[in-house]
Amino acid sequence: MGTPALRKVRALMYILLGLSAGFPFIYLSNMSKDDEKYINQKYEWFPWALGGAIYIGGAIIYGLRIPERWFPKTFDIIGSSHNIFHVCVVVACGVHFN
Repeated sequence: MGTPALRKVRALMYILLGLSAGFPFIYLSNMSKDDEKYINQKYEWFPWALGGAIYIGGAIIYGLRIPERWFPKTFDIIGSSHNIFHVCVVVACGVHFN
C-alpha cells in the first residue's frame, strides 16, 4: 500500500475526505422550514470551507511531491510533502475544532 504507484490514489482519497467537510452544509441548506425549528444554533460555513481547503491543499502537495521534486535529497528528514500534509491535517482539524 505504501508504494509510489498508489500515491495518486491516496492523494485523491485525501482530497475526497477534504470535500466531505461540506456534506453537513448540503444537508443544512436543503432543510425545510419545519426542520429549522429543531436547530438551535447558527452554523457558519467559512471555518469548514477553510479547513477543507487546507486539507485539500495538503493532499495536493502530497500527491505532487512539491518540495522534494524541485530539490531532491534536500527534504529527506524535515519538510517533505508527507510532513507538510500532516501539518495541514492538524491545522485543518484545529480550524474545524474552533
